[in-house]
Amino acid sequence: AAYFFGRRLHAELGVPVGLINSSWGGTAIEAWTSLDVQKQDSRLASVFAPWKNKPKANRNKPANLFNGMIQPLVGYGIRGAIWYQGERNSKSVSSARLYRHQLPLLISDWRKRWGQGGPENFPFFWVQLPNFKARQADPNRVTSWAVMRESMQQVLKQPATGMAVTIDVGEARDIHPKNKQDVGHRLAQVALAAAYKKELVAMGPLMRSVTIEDSRVRVQFDHVGEKLVVRGKQQLVKGFALAGPDKVFHPAVARVKDNTVVVESKEVPDPIAVRYAFADNPDVNLYNSDGIPAAPFRTDDWEPDAGP
Repeated sequence: AAYFFGRRLHAELGVPVGLINSSWGGTAIEAWTSLDVQKQDSRLASVFAPWKNKPKANRNKPANLFNGMIQPLVGYGIRGAIWYQGERNSKSVSSARLYRHQLPLLISDWRKRWGQGGPENFPFFWVQLPNFKARQADPNRVTSWAVMRESMQQVLKQPATGMAVTIDVGEARDIHPKNKQDVGHRLAQVALAAAYKKELVAMGPLMRSVTIEDSRVRVQFDHVGEKLVVRGKQQLVKGFALAGPDKVFHPAVARVKDNTVVVESKEVPDPIAVRYAFADNPDVNLYNSDGIPAAPFRTDDWEPDAGP
């Protein structure tokens, strides 16, 4: 993915692009964040607990990879960072939820250590995890990969950040999908728009607002480009579900109308919440005009059936 990222930057900017690859497969975010910063945050107590009775450290011990593979790079003049990680932290719903605190901590820590000035001088872009595992028919399940994507999207509140949506490039049985080209291409699009101020749509459509109109729900998106696009022969948008006061979600019918998505379900006459592609491996067909898929989302915070 990093190669394709750099190749597109080079093509668009017309200058050599240098990339420092610091990576280790199957590792957790706490291994890439400094020890002192993590110990100062009481929310991360669960991160340290498993290591209290493990005198022998390995790559996943908090700060181990930061010490060996990040700290030695501090001082290099860099333009920013790209991040593709999160699978290891998606082993449970609780660990995936914690990620929304861990990633901002890592970003602010790295920026402080490089000391290049404000956030705009150290932009940070990441890959939202792709689709993975078996398809699930029940829209009521809350699973770790869905929550991880939600956590990643919440980190967009941090300044000078961006996210490449890859909910359509994954493989059910391979945690490392073969399609790295689209991943790198979309990361580059984020960087070109956000860091290099090119007139591009930075990301896939992100839910901006939800309006309840009697029995229907209207969803508005940012990063639409020229228009929302439904791929495939059918013009119905896949992946939407609605819930009423009983908090039970039902698959819904969704259509693009006036560059919004209108959602309804006969089983839910009084909708109060909507979900889109909120699953490990959803079937999606909603894109923007630049061919980037819409990011999954939910408007509720109910977790009565939290899965693994």
